[in-house]
Amino acid sequence: MEDARYDLATVFAFFGVFVFTLSIYFMSRPRSIYLIDFACYKPSDDLKVSREQFIELARKSGKFDEGSLQFQRRILMSSSIGDETYIPKAVIASSENYATMKEGRAEYDTAPLWQYL
Repeated sequence: MEDARYDLATVFAFFGVFVFTLSIYFMSRPRSIYLIDFACYKPSDDLKVSREQFIELARKSGKFDEGSLQFQRRILMSSSIGDETYIPKAVIASSENYATMKEGRAEYDTAPLWQYL
C-alpha cells in the first residue's frame, strides 16, 4: 500500500511540473498582434508649416541654442516627415503663455479620436 502512495505522489508531482512548464511556455511565447482599423487625421491648413518654418519658429522661441537647432534640422531631414507637416497651434503662436490647458483641450477636440475609443 505504501508503494501505491509513493507512486501517486510521483504522478502528482510530475503532473504539477508538467502543468507549470506548459503554463510558462504559453505565457512566454510571442503573441500575434493584428491591425483592426487604421485612421489618419488631417488638420486644417493653418497648422501646416514647412521644415524651414519649423526651424525658424524654434529659433524665435529662444528656448533652443544653435546646437539644438542643428540637431532638430538633422532629425527633420532624416525622418520620414515630408517637406510640410502639421504642428500644434501652441507651437506656432508667438506669445509665451499660449500653451494653456484651454488650448490643449481645444487641440484635443479638433481630432476626432474619441470616435475610435
